[in-house]
Amino acid sequence: MINGQDLYEWELSEDQLYATGMIAEQRITAAIASIQGGSQTTAYFVTGHGEMNVTEEYYLADTLESDGYKVASYDLVYNNAALTDKDCLLFLSPTTDLTDEEYQITKEFIDNGGRAVYLINLLAGELKNFGKLFEDFGLILEDDLIVEADSKYYLNSQIMIKPELNEESPALRSIIEADAGVVLPRCRGISVEDKENIELIPIAYSSESSYGKVNPYTETLEKEEGDTAGPFLLGVTAENSQTGAKMLLMGNNDFVSTLDNAKHDGNIALFMDSVAWTSGKEESVVIQPKTLVSAPLNITSTAASYRLKVLVIAVIPILILIFGSIVWRRRLSR
Repeated sequence: MINGQDLYEWELSEDQLYATGMIAEQRITAAIASIQGGSQTTAYFVTGHGEMNVTEEYYLADTLESDGYKVASYDLVYNNAALTDKDCLLFLSPTTDLTDEEYQITKEFIDNGGRAVYLINLLAGELKNFGKLFEDFGLILEDDLIVEADSKYYLNSQIMIKPELNEESPALRSIIEADAGVVLPRCRGISVEDKENIELIPIAYSSESSYGKVNPYTETLEKEEGDTAGPFLLGVTAENSQTGAKMLLMGNNDFVSTLDNAKHDGNIALFMDSVAWTSGKEESVVIQPKTLVSAPLNITSTAASYRLKVLVIAVIPILILIFGSIVWRRRLSR
C-alpha cells in the first residue's frame, strides 16, 4: 500500500514541510514492478567509517525506496540481519578504512556472489583493506585529482568534470536513453589490470586533454612537472563470471553528496543505474518528479553560460541604449 504522503517530494524549511514535487508516477510504477518481480532488494547504507548517513541523505534513500528497494543502515559487525544474495552494500564516501574483521566479512560476502557499490572521494585517506577488495577485481584507486583543460568537458570549474560516458555500459541504461548530463566534482582516477574470470566495463572517462594532479592538496590547478596525462577512467563495473559477484567503483561521491549536485539531470540517474546494475535489478525506474515550485534554469554548458551572461549584461543594455538614442534624436528633430 502506498501512503498518500509518499506521492510527493518534501523539503524542510523553517521547521515547516513543503511539497516541492510529485513522484506519484515513479511510486506506482515501482510498486507494479516490485509485485511482478517478486522479493525486494535491500540497499544497505554501510556505516562505521564516516560514510554518508541514510537518515541525513534522505533524497537518496527516498529515491531508492520509490524505485522499489528496501533501504536500511548496516553495520558490518553489529547487526541483526545476515546478508543474503538479495542485498547490495553501498559504501558512500568512507573516510576511514575497514577493520580486518570487517574486511573478512565483506570479502566473504563478495566471494559468495555478493554485490557492492563503492563511491570513494579523493581525500578519503589510506584505505588498505578497501584497496584489497578492489584488487580482487583488478582495480586500483589512484590518489590523483583529475583536472580538465578543455572547457567543453567541465562546468564552471576545471574539477567539475562533464565525463565522456560509455554508451555500451549496462550500468548507464537510463542515462543513455534519456541523454542526461552528468557532472562529477573532484574525481580521482582508476587503473585496471587483467584478472582471471573478471569482466571490466568502463562507465566514464575524462577527456584526452585532462591531467592528474599527483598532489590532491595542491593550491593550483595548472599542470606541473610530475602530473600525469589523461584520459582517465572515472568509473567502472566489475563482475566475476564464476561467482556472480558484482561491484561498481567510482572515484567520486560528490556527485550525489549534496542535493544541489544530485539535481543535475544525470547524477541521480547515474546513482540509481549503478545500484540497479550491481544489485541485478533489470531496470531502474528513474522518472523525474513533477515540480510544484519554480526552479532556476540549470545551464550545464560553460560556453553557453558565458554567452548568456554577455547577452544579458552587455548586448541587451547596449541595444536598449541605441534604440533609446534613436527615438530621442527623432523626437528632437520634430
